[in-house]
Amino acid sequence: MLSEASVRSDLSNLEDSMLLLLSLLSNSFASEVFWDGHYRSQAHLYRSLSLSNSNSNALDSIQYANHWLSLRPTWKINSKTAVHSQLDFLYLQSFGATSTSLSDPAFSDRLTGFPEGVTDSEDLSSTLKASRVWGEVNSDIGIIRFGRMPVHWGSGMVFNAGNQATQFIGDTADRLQYSKQIDSVFILGAIESREEGFISAQDDTTAGTFALYYATDRISAGLYNVYAKQNVGEVSFGHLTSDIHGKVDLGALKVETEFAFQYGTGSLNNGLDDITHKAFGGLIDASLQMDETTVGLNLGYASGDDDLTDKVFKTFTFDQNYDISLMLFDQVLPTLSPTVSNDINGGLETGAARLGNSISNAIYIQPRVSYKVSETFTPEFSVLLARAAKLPEDESANTNYGVELNANLNYQPVDNFTLRTQIGYLFPGTYLSNYSDPDFGTGFDQNAYGAEVNAIIKF
Repeated sequence: MLSEASVRSDLSNLEDSMLLLLSLLSNSFASEVFWDGHYRSQAHLYRSLSLSNSNSNALDSIQYANHWLSLRPTWKINSKTAVHSQLDFLYLQSFGATSTSLSDPAFSDRLTGFPEGVTDSEDLSSTLKASRVWGEVNSDIGIIRFGRMPVHWGSGMVFNAGNQATQFIGDTADRLQYSKQIDSVFILGAIESREEGFISAQDDTTAGTFALYYATDRISAGLYNVYAKQNVGEVSFGHLTSDIHGKVDLGALKVETEFAFQYGTGSLNNGLDDITHKAFGGLIDASLQMDETTVGLNLGYASGDDDLTDKVFKTFTFDQNYDISLMLFDQVLPTLSPTVSNDINGGLETGAARLGNSISNAIYIQPRVSYKVSETFTPEFSVLLARAAKLPEDESANTNYGVELNANLNYQPVDNFTLRTQIGYLFPGTYLSNYSDPDFGTGFDQNAYGAEVNAIIKF
């Protein structure tokens, strides 16, 4: 149990941290501060992500709310030099998770309103973190960036910075980066450290990036290459990702494509020796605007693996922030109730999961249509149909993931504020409904539905 002295100390430490932060964010001598970022609150309701009402571990419903303030200030020192950063407050923290109110000692000997598990200053300070900080120098030979920075390419299918208000913190790299524009052509080169290991040993994971990009007002296309190398003692693994992205903007008609190939060979320090990774993924997204109506179509492919016993891995996975639905490829399915809830499992059991929160081993098609009802309200409706790209022979009869109906209701009553409501209804396919788990049994054949509400302030 916390003492009154420890509570006062924790609150004092938090207050000191906030004062330090405010001083850092203030306009400093001979520099300007430019602000970007967002605050979002989310409310979630799902019934039932277990896809069952007969399984003994089925969950009836899940509901929770969380929030996140992301500040991205830039200190412009002069016309050539700047420091960028990203500061995240209460990152995806559930409402009610860290109350700091004090109860009346006349009615309770517990002097804090903390829930169980929130007991020290580390829990308080974890509500604020500096996720990214990097410097930028704009010289005559090009732009040099160094530090911990976001990484994004194309549609965000593989490399996604997660800068949108409805996304998670995305890809981040500790790198030294050089870029240069020559007319309509952009070149980029970077070296990054992915895992330092012991500074006295050659056990690091490093990567090199080279990209070429051509862009005009209507057409853009480019190639992004990343080669990563992991060394742990006598074990090493090399991995190459080549990603082609293109975009055409003809006014009413917009088309975006992205195709990525991944190839890697070597051994991993978890005991997997002489393995090969060969995977491919791609998408085509097109939209056509006709007065107040816009119709669109998204096609995607992520390679799968039909032999899980060999040492050649063929599964391709999209970035988690490439989000196209509410439940399918966004929630763990099925999610069950654990035998005993604790801090480790968070009250959820995912041991029977068949699908995760990213597009992987999949072929999908998603037509959509939106209509601009007014300057403030635009609803969009879509249908997602998906199946497995490859499955082992004994599962090949159950490739259908399912069909999900989605409605996105976007309401912007005032500038810089958006209320976004997403409603989804999932019809699970045979890949889910015919599944029999050795530990959790069967019965995953029930339809699921849910809703997510985002209140977003951008600045």
